[in-house]
Amino acid sequence: MLRNGITTFMEFGSQLRVQEALLGEVERLGLRAYLGAGYDSGRWGGRREGPAQACHRRAAARNEFDGALAFIRRVEAP
Repeated sequence: MLRNGITTFMEFGSQLRVQEALLGEVERLGLRAYLGAGYDSGRWGGRREGPAQACHRRAAARNEFDGALAFIRRVEAP
């Protein structure tokens, strides 16, 4: 991005581990970024016959959501 003159970018929705890695590079390179971790609340699963079915993971989703909020609070600009 820097080679092309981009100094600010936005990345929303990636998993927390991706956002953490991006944050490290943003700090190292001196870029400006709008980062926002996403979370996964479930998956869609196919069946032999009939439509796809949602498979919710509520407890895991809540943990991921809380982690995403903590990340946002930690890196939020004043």
